[in-house]
Formats: sequence, C-alpha cells, structure tokens
Amino acid sequence: MAQSLGRFPSTTKQITVRAIPGQKLCYDPPYKRYPAPPPFPKTPTIILFLGLGSSLLASAFIQEDDAVRKQPERVFRICKWITAPDGSKTRSVKTAGLLAPALNKDFSGAIECTARYMKWPEAVEVNSFDRIHSTNQWAFADPAILELFEIRTLRGNAKKALETPGQMVLSQRYAEKLFGSADPLGQTVMGLGGQLYTVAAIVRNPSGHSALQFDALASWVSTAEGSGMQSFPFLHNWTAQLVETFIRLQDVKQQHNAQRTIVQLLQRTPHPAGCTDLFLQPLSGKEIKTGATENAEQDRFGARVAAPAGKLVLVAGSWFL
Repeated sequence: MAQSLGRFPSTTKQITVRAIPGQKLCYDPPYKRYPAPPPFPKTPTIILFLGLGSSLLASAFIQEDDAVRKQPERVFRICKWITAPDGSKTRSVKTAGLLAPALNKDFSGAIECTARYMKWPEAVEVNSFDRIHSTNQWAFADPAILELFEIRTLRGNAKKALETPGQMVLSQRYAEKLFGSADPLGQTVMGLGGQLYTVAAIVRNPSGHSALQFDALASWVSTAEGSGMQSFPFLHNWTAQLVETFIRLQDVKQQHNAQRTIVQLLQRTPHPAGCTDLFLQPLSGKEIKTGATENAEQDRFGARVAAPAGKLVLVAGSWFL
C-alpha cells in the first residue's frame, strides 16, 4: 500500500514509497529504499567456550611438537672435513662403521653412549603381503639411537627390537601405510634385498627438522656376518665411510677434549688418509637436519649402489660385493 512520508527537513521534495510487508525501510539522501540489515546474531556462550577450548588444545599440540623438535642436550654428530687437491674443504657427516664401537670401548668415561645410523641411499620396496609401499627412509641403526633422540615408543619394545637380528621398528605414519588399521606388531614384512623382518615396535614419527629421519629402522646387527640376514662388511670396517655416528657426552663442556681424543684414536687405526679431520657437530638448541648434499654424498671414500642386488660397491679402497 502506498504511504506518504511527508517532507524531509533537508528538502522540499516529497517522496512516496511502497511498503514491503515484514520489512522495515531505511532512508538516506538521496532517499533510496533498501531493507534494513538483520540484527547481528548473538553468539551462544557455549560456542565461545568451545572456541576457547579448541585454541587451548591447539596450543598444547604446538608446544608438544616444539618439545619434540628440540634435540636432546649433550648429543653430537661426528663429522669430518674432506680436503680436495685444490685445498678446498667439504663437510661430510659420514664416518666408518667401527668408530662407534671403538669409542664405547676406549672412552666410556667421557662418552655416555654412541649410536650408528645408516640410511640406505636408494628407495626400498617394503611388502606387508597386503600392501606394498616404497620408501626413501629405510635405515639401519643401533638400539641407542632412540635413546639419544628421545623418540617415544608407542607400542612394543623398540630397544629390544634393535638388539635382535631380523627385527625392525616402524614409524607410526609408515605402519599405517603398510597395515592400515590392523595391528602391525609381530607382522612380517619383506624389506631390503627380499629379506623378511618382524615388526617389533612402533614409535612416534620423527620431527621433520630432526637429524634422524626414517620410516623403517632395521637392527644394525642384521647387517653383520652370521646374523642370518644381510652381510654388509662395508658397515663393519675402517675403510668405508658410510655411517653417521652420534655420541652423547657426560658434560657438554667436554666437547673439545672429546673431539681431540677422537682424532687421536683415528690416527691409531687403519683409517683412510684424509678422513681424520673430524669435528663434533652439536645438535642441541637449533636442530640440524642432514642436508641433501650430505645424504647423497659420493666422496672418494663413499659408496655407490647396485640396486638389483641391494649391495654397495666401494668407490675407492677395497671392493665389497
């Protein structure tokens, strides 16, 4: 119904509008007609509390993740400088497989524990006999590696698993890929070189910033001759430089003394010339992840992979087939 609104104070023009049932009308110069905006809905108190709770939970998870990302104190990685003929130096994180046992034997007073870690340089196809997933994060490791990096075990006994030939530890993420919602403990998988491994523990996923990255950790003893598994002599001599060696000192102030002592030890061993310029890289505080150039290192004491056989061939020095 047409409705006259009379004259506005600011003009002598009289306007007429048609009322719309159920809606209020607003007027502004130049007197356009439009529906009044709906009132802002009142947020129920329960929604406010739910939002606050979600924020607190997210904060807790972020803090927990930050705690995981922080490397443990007093842990160091043994690195070396490789000097080229032109005098330039390149950093390498690779050491000999016999270094850690020698340190445990000769320097147990200053060094609390050592651990070896060797990530296989090519992708490994892992078969759970239900699913097959290839991974670039297959590694061999000593039992102490989980203690050094304070990686939490979710199921099973990870330390015992890495003490036993033919047993392995899976990250939670990779276990779900291989087994879905099924229980992975005690299951058998076919791994590197077609060997069968038993899944003995599931651990929390390593932080993306950690120096330790893995989907599957196979026990180091599985690489020894007579283990009934792979026999990799290049991981058990002084010649091949393929292993990352981690140590934990009793006191972080012992870093320089420990570094000097390690160099003296290597000078008494059949270590390749040019591989004794070692230094300790601290991992506490800001995490240091192994760089791509270091992981793919092919130095003159490195190794190359013959994928079909799953064996390493030494570039220099002795040949291991």
